[in-house]
Amino acid sequence: MFSHSNNIASYDEDIYIAAKQVSQYLLGSYYIDAQNGYHYLSYDQKEMYLVYDRHRLVKKEGYEIILNNIDSLDFDIKNDMAYMKVKRKEKSYYFLIGYARKKKSDEIIE
Repeated sequence: MFSHSNNIASYDEDIYIAAKQVSQYLLGSYYIDAQNGYHYLSYDQKEMYLVYDRHRLVKKEGYEIILNNIDSLDFDIKNDMAYMKVKRKEKSYYFLIGYARKKKSDEIIE
């Protein structure tokens, strides 16, 4: 017997890809704040933001759309680890995206 294509589950693969991309952006970065998005200092010392804007996950400086068609986006810091929670169509996805390392005031970055 054949099954109908409507019975195939949607895996929201783009959400997993976006989480990996966000994790890669945060490599070597310094955490600044996780209120209203994720504010960080990139490895090349630029202030960057990951924000929820019009049902999208967006990276700013500039305006790079990382993920579309999401209902909510939250960032959380627990035990110096950064987490991202994405909600789409009543499903929630929670990802560890990196170490939330704070820059020390006397730290020299080369």
